[in-house]
Amino acid sequence: MITTDKAIERLAFTISKQNKPNQTDLDALKIIAEFVENSKKQEVTRNYLFAKLYVNTFLNETLFLKDSLNNGYVNSQKIISRILKLSLKDNIKYCMDKLNEHEFWLFCESIGFKNSTAKIRTEEEIEIDDQLKNKHQEDFLKYGLGVHDYEQFEEKIKDQVNFCINQFKRFE
Repeated sequence: MITTDKAIERLAFTISKQNKPNQTDLDALKIIAEFVENSKKQEVTRNYLFAKLYVNTFLNETLFLKDSLNNGYVNSQKIISRILKLSLKDNIKYCMDKLNEHEFWLFCESIGFKNSTAKIRTEEEIEIDDQLKNKHQEDFLKYGLGVHDYEQFEEKIKDQVNFCINQFKRFE
């Protein structure tokens, strides 16, 4: 059995001498192709948890963006690529900021505050919102500044990541 290194040497020799490929060259190419295919499989196996999260994220992005096979799901893949290019710190910060915003709007809804995007609001709507702001001034400030602190949030999210890695790596 010829090794992958020997197969590469064989093809390099044939190409450099501009020889016509023969059966030995085809066998060498087959060995290299098998090596590449096995490497791909091993890479997914080594990153099994990442692969499972990628598939789920891809599905969620595709459904959210209403992406389509017609465009090769390019928009979903762009979003995932953008996320993966960010540092872990920037990803954690982005997540925290979005959760702070989410918590703010949950708080607003819980007290009856209307997040109206209408350009024209009635005097009554403005007055009710102003009363709610005054009545819940401390909470507006608390939620407006964000309920999550970066250092604590980062520590908790990394703990959750480690927990999941340790809990689910055995299911690979």
